[in-house]
Amino acid sequence: MIAHVAEASEASGRVLLWLDPDAISMPQTFDASVRIASAYAADLETLDIDGPTADDPGDIPIGHVSLLGKIQKLERGSICDIDAAGILAKRQRREIARLASLARVNVSHASARGDAIDCLAEMCLARGPWNIVAVSRPPSPELPMILSSILANVSGATGVVVAGRGRGALKPDVAVVIEDTERMPSMLRAAERLVMPGGKIYIMIAAETAAGYAEIDSQARFVTAGIEDCVYVPGGPDYGVPGAFDEQLYRLHPSFIIARCGGTLLGDPRALTRLLAVAPGPFLLVR
Repeated sequence: MIAHVAEASEASGRVLLWLDPDAISMPQTFDASVRIASAYAADLETLDIDGPTADDPGDIPIGHVSLLGKIQKLERGSICDIDAAGILAKRQRREIARLASLARVNVSHASARGDAIDCLAEMCLARGPWNIVAVSRPPSPELPMILSSILANVSGATGVVVAGRGRGALKPDVAVVIEDTERMPSMLRAAERLVMPGGKIYIMIAAETAAGYAEIDSQARFVTAGIEDCVYVPGGPDYGVPGAFDEQLYRLHPSFIIARCGGTLLGDPRALTRLLAVAPGPFLLVR
């Protein structure tokens, strides 16, 4: 699948940012979503799925405090219509609107109820096949399965954006982890759009065998011969050792990492969880 999002004028896709007011959102995901939309001249749309409303505040404990400052009772939100998740969602949308305005990106907002994956699939198909889905949730043991489910079941999404927990100043560079020649051209095109002024495109070859590494490396160097500021990360095959490339990616501190979900680098949920725990920059994951 080509890592691509349609321009706004094409009306066949956009960056769809899934907000989850019930979980702590990653500000890096907001920045990454706006940056992708700006790079592709695409629209940005936020989506709040199944958030509680003032009519359905959920199981939020509410304490009623007297004028003397004493808590009188603690009950579920049946008396006070406090919509904590709704308030947080509005705050998130204001921040996204601010970032989008600075980048001159058109932004809209939507809400939906139902299964999250079904809602995302329906929203993507409603505007054509060229969408990128951004997930605002922080890294967790459940997140890799959510990302895999999106890539497996949301046919209108060409990629998924997610942020890591790592901290540190990001460089204007983009790192591309290449595992096969089929996905390589579209990943490189995405890198050329996302690299920031003065930045470099770092190419990392991920292969389990020396023969596989040599084949991908030779093809990649031929394809990237005309790409400026393209730098190859020294390395070799990982021989199936988990996490062999994690430290190299961490040291690069790129502002974006483009990689395949389910391949050599991120072959299982533990690999993605481990890398998200240390990576400071956001990821653009493709099938």
